[in-house]
Amino acid sequence: MNISVIGLGYVGLPVACAFAKSGVTVFGVDKNPSLINTLTQKKYSYTEPELDATLDDVLGKTLFVSDSITDSDTYIVTVQTPVNPDYSSDNSFVEKALTELAPHIKNGDLVILESTVPIGSNKNFYKLLRCLVPESVDFLYCYCPESILPGNIFHEIATNSRVLGGKTPIAAQKAKEIYDFINTGRKELTDISTAEFVKLTQNAHRDVELAFVNQLSIMCDREGVDPFRVIEIANRHPRCNLLQPGSGVGGHCIAVDPYFLIERFGDDASLIKASRDANNYKPIYIAKKAIQMIGEDSSKIIGVLGLSYKANCEDCRESSGITLCKYLQHQGYRILANEVNSPLNMISDIPNMDVNVVIQNSDIIIIAQRHTAYGNLDFCGKAIIDCVNLMGNID
Repeated sequence: MNISVIGLGYVGLPVACAFAKSGVTVFGVDKNPSLINTLTQKKYSYTEPELDATLDDVLGKTLFVSDSITDSDTYIVTVQTPVNPDYSSDNSFVEKALTELAPHIKNGDLVILESTVPIGSNKNFYKLLRCLVPESVDFLYCYCPESILPGNIFHEIATNSRVLGGKTPIAAQKAKEIYDFINTGRKELTDISTAEFVKLTQNAHRDVELAFVNQLSIMCDREGVDPFRVIEIANRHPRCNLLQPGSGVGGHCIAVDPYFLIERFGDDASLIKASRDANNYKPIYIAKKAIQMIGEDSSKIIGVLGLSYKANCEDCRESSGITLCKYLQHQGYRILANEVNSPLNMISDIPNMDVNVVIQNSDIIIIAQRHTAYGNLDFCGKAIIDCVNLMGNID
């Protein structure tokens, strides 16, 4: 058996590595020539735990990477599904990948899509393949959306429960047999539409919960009350389990996927829309608070610590830290920023500066992410906006 993984990004590369580590022959495919060159020459340096070591073990042995598709028994598509500036969905990357895949599909092959997509998308993807693949070729199709967290990806690939939405029950069963190679978690076999709803439900639910505590933190701040203390006490009640607020909500899942439901269902998704609006406003509120604290003096410098979307990772997609930096810049304020987990010198056109330089040269510091590396810093007595209760967790 061999597997082709199409798309070697945050999800695809670890998935390819996991299958390759299990002994399966894996062909990794990506159209980014720089990425393929980095992998083939083994010049990678990923912050994701285990990824570098696993690549060292499998590249050229059970994992082979290129920019073109190799005939396989199973194809796993893990390309991006972004939203447009107006928050409408963009399935073009999936459609392009499936179009390029179609000539390779043979009788009995299994096509799996892991990318998160809007409701109804998979029916259209299957129709697309059916138009492109000869009618005499009988292949299987299954939607198996990923749900993994940066910083703990390999553990979650191995243990998380999976929903497997087959075009037919046989397709779902075949997908289960494939994932059994790398995953010991529970696998729910169902239909495509249910699988689509499951993934979007998980992320939209999380977004709604975060919207509540982010909005709560704003109300507490306006009254001079510590929201983290409020939540700590409230959570002592057996039927209260509030999350922790932050500088907003980011990442390519929770900050994006709810829009797929909003686009599809309009007013019937009003709570989800309100939650997106609340979470999008949180970094703007923080930026406005910083401006107020420096007396609206544009000659003063605002430092921002933490540009990734979650603690202790380098992934800056849809980051609330970047949002507040951009807002401050647009208002005419100079910002200095640091993302301690990223090796990049520039992140979304924002210079990634040394953390001590940021602290020493800023008039006020916004702690936008609770990275472990920020826990022992000397903030030199500067004014601080602690969005993530970092200071409250320092002894």
